Amino acid sequence: MFVRVVRFTDVTTERVEALLARIEEEGGPPPGVPVKGVQMLIDESQRTAVVLQLFDTAQDMSAGAEAFAAIIGPLGMPITLVGDEAGAAAARKLARSVFAKGLAAAIGESLAAAEQLGFEEWLYADLERTLEDADAALLQRLIEGSRLHAARRVDEMEAAVGMLEEAGVEPRIASASEAWLRSLAREAETGASR
Repeated sequence: MFVRVVRFTDVTTERVEALLARIEEEGGPPPGVPVKGVQMLIDESQRTAVVLQLFDTAQDMSAGAEAFAAIIGPLGMPITLVGDEAGAAAARKLARSVFAKGLAAAIGESLAAAEQLGFEEWLYADLERTLEDADAALLQRLIEGSRLHAARRVDEMEAAVGMLEEAGVEPRIASASEAWLRSLAREAETGASR
């Protein structure tokens, strides 16, 4: 048995009802989609849904992907097909989660320090402006700037770790950033790459 797991966020009751109505209208899955069963798990408090599609073979699972995307997309639940390899979508989601959850953690840690040091409003506004103005150029500056200035930024993050500790904020993200920059600086010295 093969199972495709699709997770949706920002799910509303209306979207779920529209999906179920469409499936019922069409008498089940689209013709040619060899699905053996479908289960939908909904967490209204989190506004998420997980759809489990059951297939006999990997080939059957692959055949159902495009049809599923065609049905779900028009209902405001876009899907990006990433290939037939098991786990391909999960790997992409988890890699993106490193960014999204890491960013949230960095924001939380820096705001906790700012609160302890008396400038939370200022930092919140500054972070908000940075995110509003974010574009591809910022992404490139963060990537290239970190490599180019890693050695100097290690010192900056050492100071940040010390400041957080003095303020009573555990420097989880600051310490991880310092370690990452230190590894980039070593790579630059030795000519090695990730």
